[in-house]
Order: sequence, then structure tokens, then C-alpha cells
Amino acid sequence: PQTILQFSPDNLRRFLIFCTGAPSLPPRSTSSITIVVQYNRASEALPIAHTCFYKLDLPDYPDQDMFVSKLMKAIEECATFDRV
Repeated sequence: PQTILQFSPDNLRRFLIFCTGAPSLPPRSTSSITIVVQYNRASEALPIAHTCFYKLDLPDYPDQDMFVSKLMKAIEECATFDRV
């Protein structure tokens, strides 16, 4: 959670796109959404988002630096359905 709280507004938007597939919350949404995080066994794989379920699969990375690096790569390289 600390890493996400330190994201710039642009990276927060990218994280939202990665986890939900949408660049913004629906107009009538509540002020927050819940993204379920599931930790998986240690791996060097990128995080996996299940956008329909607001679920994020995170491998158990050995350190914070690898976690940040892998998460940033995942959110920077994902695309949305509308190519935003």
C-alpha cells in the first residue's frame, strides 16, 4: 500500500487502468473501489490483473525494489480497451 500511496496522479491512473481496464471510475461509483490482492509463490513474473473482478495477483518478490520495478513495468505497458 505504501508504494501505491506514493504514486503520482499519472501513475495512479495507470494503476487504475491496469487493475480495472478503465481510465476512470464510473460516474455513479462510490468514492472508492476495492482491489483484492492475492499473493502467489515467489516468482520473477509480472503482476497479473483480473480486470473484471478487480483482482491483482502479486508474486512474493524478495524485496521492495523488485516489487516496485515489476509493478511499474506492468502498469506502464498495459493498454485499455479504448486505447487510453
